[in-house]
Amino acid sequence: SYYYAGYIAFRNADYDACITDLNRAAESDEFKLLAPHLITSAYYRKGDYESLITHANSFVQDKSVVERDDILILLADAY
Repeated sequence: SYYYAGYIAFRNADYDACITDLNRAAESDEFKLLAPHLITSAYYRKGDYESLITHANSFVQDKSVVERDDILILLADAY
């Protein structure tokens, strides 16, 4: 699945592939609440704070997103 491919890419520090795969995974109901955390973390590790801010702000109000508190910390640090 795209989620697991994205997770492996994240672990291998291939953040571009991670983001691509996890954005695809986020289109499914199964992973839409899991993928945002790793996508946000990948943007953070890349130093792409503008994309992190855009991405995180698109779902920051959704309290059902997994690891939301961690995402908010990364978002605050990106500003």
